[in-house]
Amino acid sequence: MATLSSLIQNYTSTETLDSVADRGATTNQSLTMGNLTSTGIDDNATGTAITIDSSQNVTVGGNFSATKLTALNGTLELDDNGTHNGIINVPASLFINIDSDNTNTGEDFVIAKDRTSTSGGTELFRVQEDGNVGIGTPSPSRLLTLSGSGATLLSLVSTGDDNCQVLFGDSASDTVGKVVYAHDTNHMRFETNSAERMRIDSAGNVLVGKNSSLVTHCRFEVATTETTTAISSGAGAAISIQNLSTTDNTYSTIYFTNGGGGIDSAIYGVHEVGNGTGTGRTGSMVFATAALGSGAAEKMRISSAGNVGVGTSSPSSGSGWGKFIAVDGGGSNAFIANGGNGHQMNIGASGGAYIDSVGHSTAYNNFIIFRTDNLASNYSGKAHMDINSYCTFMGARETRSGIGTTTVRFPIQSHSHLQNPQAVNEAN
Repeated sequence: MATLSSLIQNYTSTETLDSVADRGATTNQSLTMGNLTSTGIDDNATGTAITIDSSQNVTVGGNFSATKLTALNGTLELDDNGTHNGIINVPASLFINIDSDNTNTGEDFVIAKDRTSTSGGTELFRVQEDGNVGIGTPSPSRLLTLSGSGATLLSLVSTGDDNCQVLFGDSASDTVGKVVYAHDTNHMRFETNSAERMRIDSAGNVLVGKNSSLVTHCRFEVATTETTTAISSGAGAAISIQNLSTTDNTYSTIYFTNGGGGIDSAIYGVHEVGNGTGTGRTGSMVFATAALGSGAAEKMRISSAGNVGVGTSSPSSGSGWGKFIAVDGGGSNAFIANGGNGHQMNIGASGGAYIDSVGHSTAYNNFIIFRTDNLASNYSGKAHMDINSYCTFMGARETRSGIGTTTVRFPIQSHSHLQNPQAVNEAN
């Protein structure tokens, strides 16, 4: 019976490994042949192509191609003892499918470093089966989550002067909202409903409703096109500062601070008595300034009735007249009030000195009355001085003054830039 050795010695190119093996011969000698052809194997290599060691590890010396590659333990390792990078080259698209048999939920695609199994090392990137992507986190709860132990940065870099943009879209438009940084002019703009609404220019100025600053040293500008002229309508280019509290006498504030952070002056909008729901309240305006070494304190107030107080938080003359200004300076008061067809100034406490300007329908019947009583309609028996001006504004003809009488007949002295001063005396 022929042995395998004799068969090898008599091997011709027409024989195959299968035809030799079918003869039933065995040997422990090495088998070396060229152009070996067998079922499933076609060897035309001139060197070692495949090495199988004693642990059944297979090493392929050249390029490896397969219709399907299955790793029984789930591990596919590109390794050449750490001397080269592992590379996957694909001449067309590359698809990596997780849960390819669709039998589980919660499967992930993970990229990590310093890891040779499913755990350990440091996870870098994860795509969950629900589509959420996490960088630096193993459990992204949003479509994209970035996480870091220190400062977490997201960088958008343009290599030229092109814009860097973050776009917000819907089913109708993928650019309905934008945050844009324009590198050519170094400004950042914010767009909503496909239109620019706010811009921060290269100098740090904030522009709302406009794209360029026209005012020097103005850090915040608001612009709009509003044709309404009625103040009560609440329209116009407006800035609103809202206090959400419904408590009486709370306020909204504008502070003017210095370089050290101290408040040098302030404007307070006081939300006074209301209906308890935050609407329909009366309101006053308070202006505060700071003296050297002290904090800002109230100096002037405009009440809800429109009265103006300087040095007092309760501007009221008690006369029942219309609008007035009350000034408090060390215990003495000065009131300027509108009383019907005339004006009144009260110097000192109630019942002090008064100056009345009495206006009538004709230009030749107006008076200025200086008095020491509070009887606006009856000056009889009171100390007062009247000036009866028979003139129109900027067209003075003659000025008559009376001391101790309300019937002024002759002028004492007249001063006018339209005529020379004159004095007429009555010897009577």
